[in-house]
Amino acid sequence: MEKNVKQVSPFPVGEKNEAYARYFTGQSYLAPLTTNAALNCPVSNVTFEPGCRNNWHSHTQGQILIVVGGVGCYQEKDRPARRLLPGDVVEIAPNVVHWHGATPDSWFTHLSITPNPQQNLSTWLSPVTDEEYTAATACNQSFAPLSEKQEAMALIAASTALVDIPCLKMAVNAGLDAGLTLNEIREIAVQLYAYCGFPRALNALNAIAEVAGERAATGRQVLPGKTCTAIPVAKSSYELGSANQHALFGIAQGPLTRDASSEQIIHYYLRAHLFGDIFARDVLDWKTREFVTVAALSVMSGCEAQLHSHLGAAERQGNSREELEALMAFAQSRMNMNL
Repeated sequence: MEKNVKQVSPFPVGEKNEAYARYFTGQSYLAPLTTNAALNCPVSNVTFEPGCRNNWHSHTQGQILIVVGGVGCYQEKDRPARRLLPGDVVEIAPNVVHWHGATPDSWFTHLSITPNPQQNLSTWLSPVTDEEYTAATACNQSFAPLSEKQEAMALIAASTALVDIPCLKMAVNAGLDAGLTLNEIREIAVQLYAYCGFPRALNALNAIAEVAGERAATGRQVLPGKTCTAIPVAKSSYELGSANQHALFGIAQGPLTRDASSEQIIHYYLRAHLFGDIFARDVLDWKTREFVTVAALSVMSGCEAQLHSHLGAAERQGNSREELEALMAFAQSRMNMNL
């Protein structure tokens, strides 16, 4: 893989898509994933650099796209464009003229599934003009803007996940200037241990402490905020975590064991500690906790299943899809700028 190519999904990026380069604006990469022709269902991973898109085209037997990373765009002729996020599925009917590709500020990758390959012919048409592309992607940027606090929280979470300490310190300063309290910012890092690991969470907490010290030394605002209030509960942490997971994801949680020989042991402790103990802390509400979780997962590779699950949980807690789309686009674009 080239040094400056970003892998935004667990699937390989592959090689430059030279065979189809004349049908693309910008650079794309192709990685065939299936090898058994007898299955009659080729699947490939296609990766687009920011701003890359293919020409208008159609397929005589249609096509299926499954989005696995980044932020993209899909448009059929004479119809509004559609923004694409991980977990989205696009079913393209036979002979429908369309195009798809990355947004201007994000890498993008999807699985391409070709039904009936022996009879499935592609007809390549004219390139998507800059005017068409700008109109399609600008239309999909018309979300309610994130507040200064939301932008700061998004960058705190994303830079914690990617261990970008300079970006993290900048985001902490922006958050404190926007009215976030020091304890709210600390709580973001505390929660993210479960998603990006203890070392990254501890690095973030150290950086947050450094920023607080620097601001205190120069007389800049640092609001401590409320400390965690112990919430008396009648249930054990495990029982509380089971109930909280049910409330967050809308699915009843089956029993788990902490037997060291069981593969369920990590899920057991996550349920008891993260969804039980941590989610019982009242420094951040659940809506905010899911907001920052989505921000962190959206910039990490190999977390697509968790991201898809937490997008649903975030919506259940009151984050609108428009806010979440804006959040992911903002976090990914800002972290791309720092790569």
